[in-house]
Amino acid sequence: MDDVENLWVSEYVPFTDSPERWFVFNPLGAWLGVVSMPDGFRPYRLGEDWLLGVRVDTFGVERIARYSLTK
Repeated sequence: MDDVENLWVSEYVPFTDSPERWFVFNPLGAWLGVVSMPDGFRPYRLGEDWLLGVRVDTFGVERIARYSLTK
């Protein structure tokens, strides 16, 4: 759930820790769209117009990352 109560459902992707696509639904269950995540990014907090999470680089180093959402 994000800060405005939309439900985010990750696509099942076998053999990976980071789903690339998330399906977003409003509180009434209507589909709002699909959000594609950057490679290696795991979201932990979802805002109305931003995502906060951890991005893992090619060397396995984790860094906090924040991305803006464009609607």
